[in-house]
Amino acid sequence: MSGHLRAWRKNSGRTLQQVAAVLGTTHTTILRYERGDMKPTADMLRRLAEVYGCLPAELQYDPSERDRGRRMHEAIEILAALEPELAERWLEIGRLLKPAP
Repeated sequence: MSGHLRAWRKNSGRTLQQVAAVLGTTHTTILRYERGDMKPTADMLRRLAEVYGCLPAELQYDPSERDRGRRMHEAIEILAALEPELAERWLEIGRLLKPAP
């Protein structure tokens, strides 16, 4: 994800300093997230997504692949709404359909 954070920032047209100012942190912290030296918290990912105008799941992908992130977000929402037993069956179907490496 770290490589994609930089791409999302650049895609939004913001500098490290601008993102840091909006989030109330330092540009060094944002740079560390982008380099993978620090892992952002779930709350920080949510806030970064807001700044970049995307969903948190989209940050896992390059901005050019944002549709994959949207599908991931939708899958997470569906899974979260299911009863645990049904969710496990749903995941098993997904595992069976997953292409072999």
